Amino acid sequence: MDPRVIVMEGFSVIGVSGSVPANEAEKLQRWHTFKQRKRTLRDIRKTPITIGMTDCGSNGEGSYIAGMPVIQSDIPKGMIQKEVPGGLYVMATHRGESRRMLETFDYLYFEWMAESGYRPLAQASFEMYDERFLGPDNPDSKIDLYIPVSIETSRTRNRSLVSQ
Repeated sequence: MDPRVIVMEGFSVIGVSGSVPANEAEKLQRWHTFKQRKRTLRDIRKTPITIGMTDCGSNGEGSYIAGMPVIQSDIPKGMIQKEVPGGLYVMATHRGESRRMLETFDYLYFEWMAESGYRPLAQASFEMYDERFLGPDNPDSKIDLYIPVSIETSRTRNRSLVSQ
């Protein structure tokens, strides 16, 4: 894994939402429900990408959306639309089984952030699945993880003091 900070443009996701899954089986069920309903989507982006988005929200209750990027405005019944804001994101590729993805997120949040000079924003993080995802139990699967970040101001101040 080689985390890097990138600038992303914003985009819209439409999908099936519910509380953050307590386990991998609940997460797989959410994806199964989405796959059944995605036939109702119009104007999907011309890429084979799906998005898993975790949003802790301002009320402390988290949600998980299984969906895909779209360019439409009509939201099918039983689905929601969420805007992913543009900006700075740390991106890293998780390699291996899906159930171990939390280990990669933990590394990014608790180790990489502490050393990087970036801090996570209170916005949704997401997983991007493409043709490199070979299934949830495949050890060769690859999933790109994105966490919105900003430059940590105390480190910025310290760096500018050092350079004077």
